[in-house]
This record gives sequence, structure tokens and C-alpha cells, in this order.
Amino acid sequence: MDIALLHKEGRSLREIATLTGHSRNTVPRVIREKVPRAFRTPARPSKLDPFKDYLRERFLEHGLSAVRLFAEVRAMGFAGSEIIVRRFVHTLRDSFHAKLTVRFEDAAGGAGAGRLGPRSAASPCPMAKSSGFMSLSWSCRSPGRSTP
Repeated sequence: MDIALLHKEGRSLREIATLTGHSRNTVPRVIREKVPRAFRTPARPSKLDPFKDYLRERFLEHGLSAVRLFAEVRAMGFAGSEIIVRRFVHTLRDSFHAKLTVRFEDAAGGAGAGRLGPRSAASPCPMAKSSGFMSLSWSCRSPGRSTP
């Protein structure tokens, strides 16, 4: 039942409280408010709170998966589930991907060796794919070297 509607009908505060199940102190407060308050879930402590700094540091530094991070914090005493860690790591992904966006350019200002474009027909490397990785691209360009 709507408290404001019952008040407009002329019902008493005590009657409105009885009909709606609210406290008699709540009814006048709701009537005074012009707009109903938005519901907010109260902040609750999480089982993950003691481990959040560690997870944030490990994820942003190394980009580890949530499964791997879950195994690490479980060994440290975390008693929660893997999904809790997955949800937290998901919130970190945007900042991590922004950090990974790096453009490599040569002296002329064009895309250099870091360009991950489609493979040309004349490419000598059969492993280079249109969505190839930097390491595959590099290894095909420098077949005689074992490290970049």
C-alpha cells in the first residue's frame, strides 16, 4: 500500500502505520519527503576484503586468470568460492586492458614491428595469422634469433 495515497485519502497516521506495517515514526517521514528514497543495499564486509589488495596487485602486474588467483588466495586462507574472485577480477579487467593498449611505431610514424594486421600473401611465415600474436609475428620476421 502507498503511504502517500492513504494520507491523501485522509487516513490517520496510526491507521496508515497499521495498514502498511510501518512504524508510526516512519509514516510522517515518508509523507514529508517529496520523492521516495532510492533503495540502497547496505555495504557488507566480504570474505574477499583481506585479499583484494593482493589480487589487484597480482592481476595488474601479471594479468593472471581468476582461476589462478583463486588458487593463490585459497592457499593463503581464503574461505570463499571461485565466483567471488571471478567477479572481483572482472572489475579489474577494464583498467588492465587499457594498460595493454600500446602502439609500436617506427621512425617514420607508421606501424612498425608491433603491428598485428592481416598477413600478406607474400609472407614467408605460415604461422602468422590475421589475428596473430606478437610473438608469432616476431618469430617469423626474425627466424635466426631465439629472443626478441
